[in-house]
Amino acid sequence: MRHLKRLKKQTLSLLQVKRYQWLISILLFIAPFTILLPTESAFVNYSANSHVEDLFDHIFFKINQLGTTNLRDKKLIKKLNFDCGADDLAILSSRDFTPLYVRVIQLELSNGEKCSNFGPAVIQNMSPTIFVAKHNITLASTISPLSQRRETILVQPHGGHRLLTVINSRVLNNHLDSECADCYQLEYSIAGLPTMIRGEKELLQKNHHYSTGSQYSNNDYNITLHAGDRLYQELEEEVDAYLYIASFIIAILLNIIFWSWCSSRASLKGMIMSALSNNEFIPYYQPIINSKTDKVVGQEVLIRWRQKDMSLIPPGQFIPYAEENNLIIAITDTLLDQVYQDLTEFTGWVSVNIVAKHLEQGLLSPWLKGHNHELIKRLSFELTEREQIKQFKQAESEIQLVSHYCHGVKLDDFGTGYGGFSYLQRLGVQSIKIDKMFIDTIGTDDLKCSVLDAIITFGHKANLEMIAEGVESKTQVDYLAEKGVNLIQGFYYAKPMAKAELIDFYRKNNQ
Repeated sequence: MRHLKRLKKQTLSLLQVKRYQWLISILLFIAPFTILLPTESAFVNYSANSHVEDLFDHIFFKINQLGTTNLRDKKLIKKLNFDCGADDLAILSSRDFTPLYVRVIQLELSNGEKCSNFGPAVIQNMSPTIFVAKHNITLASTISPLSQRRETILVQPHGGHRLLTVINSRVLNNHLDSECADCYQLEYSIAGLPTMIRGEKELLQKNHHYSTGSQYSNNDYNITLHAGDRLYQELEEEVDAYLYIASFIIAILLNIIFWSWCSSRASLKGMIMSALSNNEFIPYYQPIINSKTDKVVGQEVLIRWRQKDMSLIPPGQFIPYAEENNLIIAITDTLLDQVYQDLTEFTGWVSVNIVAKHLEQGLLSPWLKGHNHELIKRLSFELTEREQIKQFKQAESEIQLVSHYCHGVKLDDFGTGYGGFSYLQRLGVQSIKIDKMFIDTIGTDDLKCSVLDAIITFGHKANLEMIAEGVESKTQVDYLAEKGVNLIQGFYYAKPMAKAELIDFYRKNNQ
């Protein structure tokens, strides 16, 4: 057959197809890099902003952690007499109560008296306090005309008294540098006082500027954390590494998926071509019964792929692929040859499935002309609607020729595909098969049941032969009979079967 010859040409073209596969594979490998790497700047900026915001929150946590450490030892707190006497001074100046990161700790009594770890009060004046609700801490700063001389004070109430903890400025500097050396600058400004700066004094922000902060008491107090070019450079290296790794992993995954897909399709194509050479595609037949007489009036040919080990591959696993890759024509050719040889043993007509290309390319009429005219009158063809007809004039002409030679053309799966009513009007088809999807709605509240009734009404008005597919129950048979549809195909009467089983079915049912 000419279609088998065409398949051999397709085999020779596989090398050319593989060349395109390699090109696609290379493009799939490059694509993640070309998509992700240009987004580097956006990722770095996002990461920088996140780092600044997280660090800003962590600074408050750090201050709170440092300042409250000396209050955690309740035994020491209980030893305070809160009278600034000799015992209180001894406790305040002890290393247990005043760790290295605290420069001054000062006790202020409710009566106004003050003392510190140095003895007399050290903090005579300080800025107004601000309460940071988010972190539940109260802050202030020492007062000095020089910003580098000002320091952070954590204010902690204890009954009617309070402890003032002066945090060593080196603590915040070291904390900022531990996150990223020379990357951050913390500004602590109070109206009327010089801005207190911690971290990098001269922050480079020529190309990049990141900042976050909080304002308190009508903008009288501002705490702001800044970052700039140095942070961008640090994060750029990190983000680059992540992007390259992510791009590489995605590229590998895409290629694995692509080559797996190619392998499965290529192997399926090779298997189908080999099956055609070995005549592994065989016809199964499902009888069509007239429910009035319970007699066989015809049968539909349903293809099965029987492998060498005699196992059967369901048509759903290869028919869609065969249709997409122009292999279905050759499969139909080999099936027709087998059906033709069996025609004399069957009761009624035998219907073979075809696709749009059979009609558009005029593939059936030449085959029919070359065979016994009396015998092929028992052949019928069913046009599936999975593929749309694009060349209606050629299809209509082929249907007229085919109908002249054989039992005609039926429209399969009516109402589920491309054609429907328009196919009937334009192609002149006189027989339809009502799809199982509609039959299954019988006896249910499914809205498609009304569609079924509409199809049947239309079929009667148009004087069409109607065959119900997928009928599985007596309820369905009775409903269809009541509606005037008596040609039944489905498991209620018989399943698809090999020729020997079909002959035995005739014998058992007196056909």
